[in-house]
Amino acid sequence: MDTATKHDRAMREEILLQGFHELETPEGFRAEFIEGEIVVSPPPGGAHEKCFSRIIRQLVQSAKTEMDVSGNKGLKLDRADAAPRTT
Repeated sequence: MDTATKHDRAMREEILLQGFHELETPEGFRAEFIEGEIVVSPPPGGAHEKCFSRIIRQLVQSAKTEMDVSGNKGLKLDRADAAPRTT
């Protein structure tokens, strides 16, 4: 790859990164910068949320420790050893 091509690629990625930082996504959508491309994902559909809810309900019912759950961020525990165990 010659110097001009490297420069063009670096400028393109810098412009994309700047655009990514300035991007205003609609509520619920998620924007990610993946391998030099901006990817915008819509919020999960109803079936996804229903499955997520069922899994979380099962975890909370059998947990020996208090947990915080967020549909957008997943499951967060204070300590790794507090994770639910399967028998």
